[in-house]
Amino acid sequence: GQLGRRRIALFPRRLRAFHARLPSFRGEAALLAGSGFLGVTLGMALPPEGLAAVLPAVPALLVPLAVPVVLIATSLLGLNPIAVVAVIGALVPDPAALGVAPGVLALACMLGWGVGVGMTPLSASALATARWTGSDPWTVTTRWNRAFTLAGLAFALAVLAAAHAGWLPFMD
Repeated sequence: GQLGRRRIALFPRRLRAFHARLPSFRGEAALLAGSGFLGVTLGMALPPEGLAAVLPAVPALLVPLAVPVVLIATSLLGLNPIAVVAVIGALVPDPAALGVAPGVLALACMLGWGVGVGMTPLSASALATARWTGSDPWTVTTRWNRAFTLAGLAFALAVLAAAHAGWLPFMD
């Protein structure tokens, strides 16, 4: 009805406003692309067998549990999770060799990425939020997101322990 036609009429105006604001996101776009390139480049520089020769004595559960912690720690150092996940993929090319199901390691990377991206001051979301609020990216990530990140980390670790134990039916 009337509301639908009104929304359709607003679309061209909103699209023009979006196009006008798009250049202001060039820094975020460059950061995203650069992080992906950095991760793939670093990954290609690593030995093809990854860490399999170095980590055989590590308990298998520790591998997926370490991923979100590593992602948060490297995020606090300013590394974008995109780059770190690409390096993890190169370091652990065969998770089964470490006693970890590939799906569990993939889940660890996704959960760690989701939690870690809130802690990196160099993420596109932190830069955009800082710009919108008139704050700085460090305040956005380390102060405003701290409780969320800790809660997310606790949840991620619980889910990963359950996935590694085989308790999650969707991980089959």
